Order: sequence, then structure tokens, then C-alpha cells
Amino acid sequence: MWFRADLRLHDHPALKYVEQHGSAVLPLFTFDPRQFGKTSFGFAKTGRYRAEFLIEAVDQLRKRLRDIGSDLIIREGKPEEVIVNLC
Repeated sequence: MWFRADLRLHDHPALKYVEQHGSAVLPLFTFDPRQFGKTSFGFAKTGRYRAEFLIEAVDQLRKRLRDIGSDLIIREGKPEEVIVNLC
């Protein structure tokens, strides 16, 4: 399961499905370098405070997943490449 922007567990539709149907998932979050580059005007796409918030949110997600007996794979790279490499 690729986490992108919705890092909540309590009301996540895909996780509800997994819970109801007993499916197995491999939770994944990727820090995409394209999110941290610069715009065509030279401004940072993700500022310092947003980056700190994101890091903390991903850390909390990992802790919550561990609390329920799972874990979170965290990688840096383009998601379309990271996902293929994990398969």
C-alpha cells in the first residue's frame, strides 16, 4: 500500500478493506525528490516547515503501524521506480 498524502490510519478506505477482507499489504512511503526541488521560478516546492511536518507525520505513521503489528517501508526516490524495485 503506497501512502502518499493521506497518512491517517483510522479512516483510510484501503486499510478498512484490508481489515474486512483479511488481505496482506506492504505499507510504503516514498520521499519523492521531485517534491523537494525548485519551481520554474526558483522557489522551493517544499519549504523547511512543510518538510519537517512531513517527516514527523511519516514517523508517526510508522509508529502507529508498528503499534498494530505492521511496519512502514520508507524510501527516497521516484515512487514509480521504488515500487518496481520492491516487486
